[in-house]
Amino acid sequence: MTGEVIKNADSFAYPLMRAPRTDAQNAAKQTVAEFLKRATFTISAGDDGKENRFNLNGVLFKFPRNAELNYPIASVTVPTSDQQAHNFTPTPLEHTIDCYAPGTVLWKTAELVADLQVDFFVNDEPTQEAIAALLPALFNPHEDMSGVMLRGPEAYWCLPVRATLMGDPERFGDTEEAVYAGERRLLVKVRTELDVVHLREVRRLRKPVLLTDVRDGSS
Repeated sequence: MTGEVIKNADSFAYPLMRAPRTDAQNAAKQTVAEFLKRATFTISAGDDGKENRFNLNGVLFKFPRNAELNYPIASVTVPTSDQQAHNFTPTPLEHTIDCYAPGTVLWKTAELVADLQVDFFVNDEPTQEAIAALLPALFNPHEDMSGVMLRGPEAYWCLPVRATLMGDPERFGDTEEAVYAGERRLLVKVRTELDVVHLREVRRLRKPVLLTDVRDGSS
C-alpha cells in the first residue's frame, strides 16, 4: 500500500524502543530558556553606591502580544533551523548503551542547527544595559571554546546543547512610542546545535570463535 514501509518491521535489527517526549528543536529552546532563567544580571551602582542584582521573571516560547508584561522578561522563538542527515545512515552512540533503559542505545540520525531569536523586554534603560553587558560573557565562559555546552531536558535524553551568541545584542524596537510607553527591547541571536537521536534496542554482536586443529607433524 502507498506509504507503507517497504522493509518488514520485524526484520529491523534495532527496533525503536521509545520516542522522546519532545523534539530536538523544542529541546534546544527549553535549554536556552532555562539557562537564561538562571542568569543573574547586575545594574551598576547608583548614587547610593549599591549594585542591583536581578533575574528574569520568565521566558516565553512565543513573541508576546500582551502590552502588560512582567518586566524583565524574555521570549525565545526559532526564526530558522536546519537538520542535516548524519552520514545518511544512523550511528549508534556507544556511550549511551543501557543508559536510558536496559538493552537500549541512542542512534544518531541527524544534526540540528537552530538559530534562536531571543528578545528581552524591560521597562528601563539600566536593566536593558545590564542584560546587554552580561550576555557576551554568559555565552562564552570557557577560554578554549566558543559558546557554552548546556545540559538538555530530560524529555530529550538530557543530551548536551551547544549555544553560541551570534553577534552583539541589538537595541531593537526602541521607538519613541515604545519608550514613551515604558518598554525597551533587546534582541540577540543564539545558534544551538544538538544531535537528533532515537532510542533503539541494542543487540550485542557475538564475536566468532575460531577453532584451529593443531596437530603434531611428527606423527
